[in-house]
Amino acid sequence: MKKAFIILLCALAVFAVVSCKNEPKTEPEPVVEKFTVTFNTGEGGPTVESATVEKGATVAKPTASKEGSYVKGWYTESTYEHEYNFETAVTADITLYAKWADDFDIVRLTATTGVNAGLWSYDKFELHFNEAVAKDDTITVVYRCSRPIEEYNIRTTRNNLTPPDIRWVHESTTGMTISEPDADGWVTATYTFGLSVDRGYNESTGKSDKNVKTIPDTIYSVVDNFNFHFHGTIVATDYIEIKEVRHNDTVMTIDNIAAAATAALKGSGDVVREADKVEKITAGTSAWTGATTFVVQFLDPLDLDSDSNPKGTAAIVASGEPVAEPTALTREGKVFGGWNTKKDGSGDAWTFTTAIEKDTILYAVWTEPTT
Repeated sequence: MKKAFIILLCALAVFAVVSCKNEPKTEPEPVVEKFTVTFNTGEGGPTVESATVEKGATVAKPTASKEGSYVKGWYTESTYEHEYNFETAVTADITLYAKWADDFDIVRLTATTGVNAGLWSYDKFELHFNEAVAKDDTITVVYRCSRPIEEYNIRTTRNNLTPPDIRWVHESTTGMTISEPDADGWVTATYTFGLSVDRGYNESTGKSDKNVKTIPDTIYSVVDNFNFHFHGTIVATDYIEIKEVRHNDTVMTIDNIAAAATAALKGSGDVVREADKVEKITAGTSAWTGATTFVVQFLDPLDLDSDSNPKGTAAIVASGEPVAEPTALTREGKVFGGWNTKKDGSGDAWTFTTAIEKDTILYAVWTEPTT
């Protein structure tokens, strides 16, 4: 009996061992590292709940508001030096600081007159920044304009130049990146210095030269200011609003931008710039409606001194409306043949029932009299 009992115990033990071996092993759950993102809205600001984010994931941009203000951006330090990119992977605990636009947050530059005897081609708004830049530095400007911008350029210069005509101009034809307007009309223009040089530096003459497309690194070392130009068919009451300028990762203050716009007014004898005005405004006082009018210019190709100095007349037309037909021109020994979209008359003959949807230049057509 005792022997049988021992055999039974042994059998049970073997069965238990086999059963344990056949049971699937359960792997421990991996430990997911998580971090906390804290949102600091400052004194008097609303409470924004912190977010817990898995390592490598991104955090959603929170919403926060208080009466008379809105959050212009979230920054990685309380001094607002570097704006946080919400597409950045979170790899540590971080505190983000809300920058409130509870003071002036937009600079508006307004044209109060036109130039060229009623024609407004080749006019511009400008910003002159008294700030040094280096090759490969990036400048970003967020703006919206009541007039479509046709061309941009960047100039880098040095104060107290010897000789005084040295300057280096960077054109946007290949170097400027321009975004589509957002729902509120804001456009982001970004430029990297040295990427596209239209007027470089001739080392043999010591002057700027439109035939040279490079700028030596040594020249950048002495650059102490730069200009940002917005070219368009600008008429009286047109305006441009600037809400942000960044030099690399540094966001310039509104006062800095306003000073740059004011400096532009004093920088030249151009009529538009002398008569422009600079204002600091809040977003709530912006009268932004988009481009609601366009300029139609009537030029006589036989009177053009040059493409940059046109002579003729012009009309401001509401978007979607036709322009009124001007009085027919007369010229001794010629027969006036209407208006055309090209200077040599090879374009489309203009009909004055056509709706105007953009700034337009029309040229007089002349033919020889028949005998």
